Amino acid sequence: MSHPPQPPPLPSLSKPEEQFQAGTDLPPFVVKRGDRYNRDLEFEFPKSNPKSGSVSLRVIINQYLGTPHASRAHAGKIFNILGRLRCLQYALRRYNYGLVERTPDFLKYWRRHTLHLLSGFGINSVHNHGAVHIAGLDDLIVQIEDIYQNDIQEYETLIRQGMTNFQGLLELFRPDVPVKASSLAGETPCVFRVTDAFFSERRNAFGSSSKDFHVTLETVVAVGDHFSVATFTEVFSGWVGTQPRALSDLTYQPVVDTEQDTLLARAEKAVRFGTGGAKYLAYAPSTFILHPARTRNKSTMSQSTHSSTSLSGGRIMVDMARSASLGHHPCQGVDGATLAIIQLSSRYRHWMSNSDRSGSVDDDSLYLWDDLLCQGLGPCSRRWPLGNQFSESGLRPTCSFT
Repeated sequence: MSHPPQPPPLPSLSKPEEQFQAGTDLPPFVVKRGDRYNRDLEFEFPKSNPKSGSVSLRVIINQYLGTPHASRAHAGKIFNILGRLRCLQYALRRYNYGLVERTPDFLKYWRRHTLHLLSGFGINSVHNHGAVHIAGLDDLIVQIEDIYQNDIQEYETLIRQGMTNFQGLLELFRPDVPVKASSLAGETPCVFRVTDAFFSERRNAFGSSSKDFHVTLETVVAVGDHFSVATFTEVFSGWVGTQPRALSDLTYQPVVDTEQDTLLARAEKAVRFGTGGAKYLAYAPSTFILHPARTRNKSTMSQSTHSSTSLSGGRIMVDMARSASLGHHPCQGVDGATLAIIQLSSRYRHWMSNSDRSGSVDDDSLYLWDDLLCQGLGPCSRRWPLGNQFSESGLRPTCSFT
């Protein structure tokens, strides 16, 4: 007697590709075509299920490029976001190092800054207390820098000569090299740290494309009895022609090693005179910008808006806390840094009016410190440039205590 054939097996609920990926440890990226010197090189980023405390490189690339479902990207596209990848790598290294050493700069800045940066990639700042890893990030940066090594060397050479072309802005604004700028003639330069940098492409109505360079900068300023961080973004449009421009035309220049001691001395002076209550100090000529007071018998439009520096020296009472409570901000100008400091001063005044002074801060994005981090320590300029970047912005423009 013959038996009926066995029924076929039930179909699998998983796709073959998913089964293969689940059982295979795929690399974070794969070079698909072209040789290493080909600018048309293409990178593929396989799907992965990152473990707890890690982020998929594919998720980061797609978010930075604005292509949420793409699996491949050309080297030129990744070069446009190389600055962003460097900033992410730099913050991640400071964060993981701080987890082990428990440095003051980690506890007061890097932990919150890095977790906020990673929150867009699924890292929960409330529950995450361990190291964070992004497999393939370091290797990808090395690969892109290797592909464009000749161009990068040219950018670095131009910057050393005090010039740059548009693409060279990538090397001018690096997370590990602070930059300085003066918004007013004769002003003591402010120093800034780079937290984000990337190129974007756009097309006009005629179909031609152009590039912009976006850079986000931070600087430490005095607000009342505290120090905080002012953040702003600058956008540089691509210029016509291939001739490099002088860095002085772009406002920003890199801070060189020989300036570190001067910057540290200024930071120490700012801590000594800017905090700890009111102080009666001498000041030199051209220290302050004078703002003429309005009178009631003259209309606003008829009043002079011209401000000039003080012609003579004298003595003055410096009380940062009272000036903050009265809403005074020591900024002059309409540049990005000035507007960011004015906004920060307003937020600090709001915090002062609502806080019970118990040490808790309702605004999670508002950094507040009683003193400058790493003050007086030379090596801190390497660990955390913000520590020596206090540029007397809280006393802008120039403020020479004598």
